[in-house]
Amino acid sequence: MEDKEEEERVVIANIREEQHSQYYHEPVAVPKHSSPFKDNGKEVKTFARLLQELESSDFIPSNYRLTPGEWETGIYPIFETIPFGKKGNRRLEVPLPPHIWLKRAIQWVRCLVIMDSIRDSRQ
Repeated sequence: MEDKEEEERVVIANIREEQHSQYYHEPVAVPKHSSPFKDNGKEVKTFARLLQELESSDFIPSNYRLTPGEWETGIYPIFETIPFGKKGNRRLEVPLPPHIWLKRAIQWVRCLVIMDSIRDSRQ
């Protein structure tokens, strides 16, 4: 019985040793980040108000491939192909189920348009 338990311990130790380098990397430093708003109080309130207005009006910004007229087939693309690799000649197809991603993409673009507008108004 002891031989079998010792054998199991050795196998487990070997597995841990083999996999250690694959799963236990040195920690990566978190990039510095900051708010995109200079005057956090006023600009944040403006951002929230404008986002609420865009959402309540169902406004979808153009030129971001979020409207049927901007889709190649007139239908929301169900996947996006991302090139990768040293030469970029390998492809990864990422599924984009519309019931999940279209709503999120629209919200993201609304936020982007508002942030750009706030930034542009500073100049």
